[in-house]
Amino acid sequence: MTEMWTAGDLARAAGVTVRTLHHYDEIGLLVPGERTSTGHRRYTADDVRRLYRIRALRQLGVPLDRIAAALDAGDLRAVITAQLADLDTRARHLDELRRQVRGLLDTADPHPGRLLGALERMSLLDSYLTEVQRDALAARRDELGEQRIDRLRAEWAGLVAELHRHQEADTPVTDPDVQRIVARWDEIGAAFQTGDQGTDQRVRERLGDLWRDHGDRIADDLDQRAGWRLADVLAYLGAARAAR
Repeated sequence: MTEMWTAGDLARAAGVTVRTLHHYDEIGLLVPGERTSTGHRRYTADDVRRLYRIRALRQLGVPLDRIAAALDAGDLRAVITAQLADLDTRARHLDELRRQVRGLLDTADPHPGRLLGALERMSLLDSYLTEVQRDALAARRDELGEQRIDRLRAEWAGLVAELHRHQEADTPVTDPDVQRIVARWDEIGAAFQTGDQGTDQRVRERLGDLWRDHGDRIADDLDQRAGWRLADVLAYLGAARAAR
């Protein structure tokens, strides 16, 4: 006689809940091979094997709808390959988030209000970029590597301070040292570009939209941290670029 499993027995053996089995039945992912005259579910050995495959794919993070399609089509390799690509994307996002959080803790003013302001700016930036644009920028940051990114950020902060000193001293924007700073500023910015002209142009446009919509608020927060007006330094930078 073929061995049959009740929902309770199978749930205990497989480490899932009866509710999970009922849900799988409702969505057609795991339909029991038989039902009793009173409507109780009875699972066959084939059902048990299918459940363990479902669990294995779920542990890989594969969504239920993709599991159903993969099992029914017998194309497990394709769904696992697609899931690996998803995991690679998530890993890049997590690496970037880790860098952002570390940089936030290393450089941000410890005052809670300022910390929240920095977090808000990070969230705002993500909201203005598409997933494709974020992925392209994250891939470029992976190419640069964490140590080089840290060096470039530190160098850029030094350039900001130098430019501010020149702006405060009313140094002509044609001054060779000012022009050197501006050239290096632009080189650092170019290092973070993706290399795809279309993507880089759209990112610049979206960053322009971000600054147009929220620039005053962002600048106010940064001004408080720096102790001087960022807008004045950026205007000086723009004038120096125009004087090339």
